[in-house]
Amino acid sequence: MEAPGRVISQHLLPDGTGGLQSVSYSNTLAVQEFGAAVASAGDLNGDGTVDFIVGAPADVEGSLYVLLTDGNRRNGALASTVILQDSAFGFSKDSFSLERGDRAFAAVTSLGDLDGDGVPDAVAGAPKLDGKDQCSVFSACADNGGLFIIKFTAQGWAK
Repeated sequence: MEAPGRVISQHLLPDGTGGLQSVSYSNTLAVQEFGAAVASAGDLNGDGTVDFIVGAPADVEGSLYVLLTDGNRRNGALASTVILQDSAFGFSKDSFSLERGDRAFAAVTSLGDLDGDGVPDAVAGAPKLDGKDQCSVFSACADNGGLFIIKFTAQGWAK
């Protein structure tokens, strides 16, 4: 029996592993603040292993990485990576008017299966979202923050 709190195993996921790579030409994973938020996504692709969602809030308008683990290897290795950025993979940030500095995906967590399709869903935070499209003469544009509910497909795409 292992001692409580002891690390039994660890696995580093370097840039380039399982499709994990920087998506912006000028940004590295470190500059994007990749890993600022990390959460279990549950088993998105149904292979019997837990997948992960990782926020990168400093990547242009922010990005959410969906890391699908390799169920055959069961050692934490990645099978593939889906990067929800702009309209890629079904996710559209245009409806939220995200901009640099909103820190979208600075916080992420799984919500379980909200829509009953058998695939876990998630929520992500943007603590500096200013809602500039909601401004008027009567209301200032403060950094009020915002939340995004993300409903996933089994491939890690957003619906």
